[in-house]
Amino acid sequence: HQVRIAETEKYDVHFYQLDLNMTNVSTTLSGTGSIHAKAKQPLDSALFELFSTLNITEIRLNGVPVNYSRVASAVKVPVNANANEAFIIDVDYNGTPPTAQTNPLGGSGMTAADSPSWGNKVVWSLSEPFSAFEWFPCKQSLTDKADSCAVSITVPDTCKGGSNGILEHVTPLGNGQTRYDWKHRHPIDYYLISVSVAKYVEYNVYANPVGAPNPILIQNYIYDNPGTLPNFQADIDETADFIELYYDLYGPYPFEDEKYGHCMAPISGGMEHQTMTTQVFFNNTLTAHELGHQWFGNKITCGSWQDIWLNESFATYCANYYAEKFDTSFFQLVLTNHLAQITSLPDGSVIVDDTTNVNRIFSSRLSYNKGAYVLRMLRFTLGDSLFFRGI
Repeated sequence: HQVRIAETEKYDVHFYQLDLNMTNVSTTLSGTGSIHAKAKQPLDSALFELFSTLNITEIRLNGVPVNYSRVASAVKVPVNANANEAFIIDVDYNGTPPTAQTNPLGGSGMTAADSPSWGNKVVWSLSEPFSAFEWFPCKQSLTDKADSCAVSITVPDTCKGGSNGILEHVTPLGNGQTRYDWKHRHPIDYYLISVSVAKYVEYNVYANPVGAPNPILIQNYIYDNPGTLPNFQADIDETADFIELYYDLYGPYPFEDEKYGHCMAPISGGMEHQTMTTQVFFNNTLTAHELGHQWFGNKITCGSWQDIWLNESFATYCANYYAEKFDTSFFQLVLTNHLAQITSLPDGSVIVDDTTNVNRIFSSRLSYNKGAYVLRMLRFTLGDSLFFRGI
């Protein structure tokens, strides 16, 4: 993987465009993934990643079909570009993304499952840390954000397709299919681009932070069962309170000209996809954590998976801070439990010593809870005024 990363560092990605055909019952997909990039040096060929079992039907360079080479998941396209020269690679592809059985190192890029609580069938993506290439052609480098992305999802009429940024068009195609066109005009890392497809209803609320130029849309795709929205509505509404609190603490919501939102999926917890978190259910701790990531992890992103604690500690701290402000007894319980877990073993750094081990990267003990305690110690040492001004 490191060799591939070195190859991909020879160009700079500006824009990802995905135009995908999907359903809510199978991960099988088809469509076109486009990489808009610029050579950072004279470049014979550009390497990107796409999982080996996905079938490529054609690759175009600047609109013209080209031959290419493919070894496992590494695809090389001749670009013959000068330094600073822009190029566009379009990849027509189809197939079924891998599972944990077919790709033991990942296998989570795209999942189809039924909600155990509600029965809904959902297909959703989860690319963090190394699984984006399991469902679209990309450069998996933390240090090269795309400047923007556009995701179009064509789904059965009974479904909606959620993604990043603004929903610019919903187009019925007249053949039992509807296309959802999303556009996100902010820098975004590869693992934060997302899709989620299910039979959803849309439920929207607005946050009104002090100092915000406009109300901030909170756009929610909730399972279309009669009972689901009433069950979670009060918890979803509280998202506005969290945005208003963080806006005051950390500065403006980074994507306030677009939206914040949620797509429900039977995921394990939540994933902070930029502007459109994928979430299994709604409670204060989970919602506050994922929203906190929009500042810490999304607006600013760690440059290496060694430093993932910078993402996860702040998000955990955000949820803890909300409890500290509004639910004191729960806050004390959280601190006690976290401290017991952290000290249950004698050592372990917040810095990840083995970035090939996904369980170590996302260690709840070290990356999340010990990291949040480090921030708590910093706050204690600096005092509230300096700590929050520093952040």
